[in-house]
Amino acid sequence: GRDVRVTGHFRVRRVLSGVAVAVVIAAYCVARYGDAVGTFFFFDDFWLMRDARDVARGGGWPFIEVFRLNHNGFLLYRPLTGVGYYYVLRQLFGVDASPYHAAQVLHFAFNACLVAAIVRTLTASWGWALAGGLVYAAAPGHTLAAYHIAVSVMNGPTTVVFLILLWWLRAPERGRAPGAAALQVVALGCGEHAIVTPLLLAWLTPFGPVRASLAARARPLLPVAAVTALYVLAKLTYFLCYGGPSGGYVLASDPTVRLRNLGRFAVVTGNLSAPRITNPTTNAAIGIALGATLPILIVLARRRGGAWTLAAVGLGLFVTGLLPLLVLADHFYGYHIGIAALGMVLAGIGVCRTLPRGGGVLAATVLATMLVVDRATCDRAGRDDYDVKLMVRAQRRGRELLRDLDQTARSVPAGTAILVPRSRLADSVIKFGGANRVFFDP
Repeated sequence: GRDVRVTGHFRVRRVLSGVAVAVVIAAYCVARYGDAVGTFFFFDDFWLMRDARDVARGGGWPFIEVFRLNHNGFLLYRPLTGVGYYYVLRQLFGVDASPYHAAQVLHFAFNACLVAAIVRTLTASWGWALAGGLVYAAAPGHTLAAYHIAVSVMNGPTTVVFLILLWWLRAPERGRAPGAAALQVVALGCGEHAIVTPLLLAWLTPFGPVRASLAARARPLLPVAAVTALYVLAKLTYFLCYGGPSGGYVLASDPTVRLRNLGRFAVVTGNLSAPRITNPTTNAAIGIALGATLPILIVLARRRGGAWTLAAVGLGLFVTGLLPLLVLADHFYGYHIGIAALGMVLAGIGVCRTLPRGGGVLAATVLATMLVVDRATCDRAGRDDYDVKLMVRAQRRGRELLRDLDQTARSVPAGTAILVPRSRLADSVIKFGGANRVFFDP
């Protein structure tokens, strides 16, 4: 009876600690990104809302309709986080932008809490979990992910991939592989970013049974790998039939592009851009340094184990999570760190834990520095990004355009045709986005 009471008390403390960590992380995300609730919709939001409206007003089953190909075809097939996500939001909130943005911020906060849960699983420390979740949430590359609703196409796969990693680390051995495979189906339905999942799980094999052979550790990966292979085969077949990627999705053959992109993603994972000292040369240097550090950490992990293993696995996860993106020369967005930023968090924690003394103090200092720099510079690293500035301007002008259209429609007799002058904004909001059908009675 005594053992049961002690165990129950321990479980209560563990639950309360987890709740406290989640509350702090959520509060930070709301404090930093909560002003998104006062903003409007932006470019991609309009055509996704148009497709969600068509699903809602169509005669078919919504669950089936959301899986139909849209104008992107199978190239960017994201039925669950694209049309499906907007369909649910439309059914709940209509066309009011505020709750859409509130849901987006809370979704991002949930991903940061999942990072904390993964860190807690690997370190058995709620202190490290809190630090990891806050560092993840503070990464300036996430700014667009918290403010732009359409970046659900990155937040969604990130959520499911994190759930897969957490399941892999904590689930019973018998259910680990089938559960991960089932979640991978959902992840791929959220977006193509999840194709790296089998490789991410492979990095976690050092945390499995110590005495298991390599074959025994690789065997559970086969169901997840099979699901991913089928998806990749379908994608390649589609490219052969309808043509390969074009525009910003063309693969770059120059290896320097990959190193430069790796450095750029590392910069937006921390706030190195706040002091404005980065440029293409320093980005490439950072990429080279990371590429050279990874094999060194792997050797140290094999020889010394312990925290060095966490550091090596973390950096491996960071590089692996970015593999589909490093080869794109003209398609860089900071929010693409959604999955990979977990790896940088783990790598930093691993390095701190290798220190004989003061590792926790160092981690706290780094976190405090990030938060102080963000505060002192008015979040320069995140909000000075070109795409974030474009989003703020376009949201404001889009709201003004629809407000003027609404006032014009109210001031003329019913049935009067209204001509909207052509512009890039009008093309995005009305001609392509169909906002005149989504926000108004046709």
